[in-house]
Amino acid sequence: PLELAADSKMVIDLQDLFRFYNHPQRYFVEKHLQLRIQRPEELAGTSESFELDNLEKFFVNQEWLARHLSDEDEAVDHDFLKRLRAEGRWPHGVLGDQLFDTMSGELSGFVEKLRELDIGDKHDATLVDFTVGDYRLKGALDSVYDNGNLLYRYARCKPKDTLRGWLNHLISLNAPVLSTDTTFMMHMDGYWKFDEVTGSEAQLLTLLDAYKTAQSGLSPLLLDPAFAWVTRELNVKSRSKKTPQEEALATLETVYGQDSYLQLLYRGGDVRELLEDDAFQRLTNDLVKPLLSMRSGVNEA
Repeated sequence: PLELAADSKMVIDLQDLFRFYNHPQRYFVEKHLQLRIQRPEELAGTSESFELDNLEKFFVNQEWLARHLSDEDEAVDHDFLKRLRAEGRWPHGVLGDQLFDTMSGELSGFVEKLRELDIGDKHDATLVDFTVGDYRLKGALDSVYDNGNLLYRYARCKPKDTLRGWLNHLISLNAPVLSTDTTFMMHMDGYWKFDEVTGSEAQLLTLLDAYKTAQSGLSPLLLDPAFAWVTRELNVKSRSKKTPQEEALATLETVYGQDSYLQLLYRGGDVRELLEDDAFQRLTNDLVKPLLSMRSGVNEA
């Protein structure tokens, strides 16, 4: 059942909204089917190897970046390494020191690029509670700085990252407690930003409507193919001979082979039919095309 406020507006928790748009198919499997697919490394048990798995390495990188954005003191490295080892998340000895120095060297240049944005100090989690259309949004945004929003990942930018930035931006533009009109996203392959958005309330409502529909069934939105479709459509100078639909199909076939949630939901079917569905094409046009059209400041690495 949908939670309703006293004025009969649907209450949406921001964490749940971001969770849905992070991976619509995983959201359906975990929330509606009450299933959770374990990662291979979870099934394999504890490893004695000094090599960190990709997910743990990502979390360590993000923590390191956050610490250095708020403090330039060289002691940050020493204290951070000491804590990681105390938590059993980093190997001891010379090998561990070398591994940490390598990671620090890779990330230090990324930190300097983040500082060049001159976005100011990070705020504490900003609570929002406001109504828009038939919805009441409640939750916290943790990417608010003095001069805008900043979302960063030391990884290549994926469709889910861009969509998260777009959601942050639209919420910031419509929430009364915020005056943020620029959202920056920085990744290994460049940085992007969102500025003024014509009809920002209507854009946000379109996203909320799609979320509401997903509370009663599987969403037809496939993020990676949708982004591939629109990217090809907008790039009129591309040398690719593939049509937007062909680009989307090639992307879907690739991600399908790597995604257990897609395999669970669509096994035995023809994935081409997913892209021919009117609902998928409508969401691609209504949700994905506006955000890619309004993203600017692309700086390919």
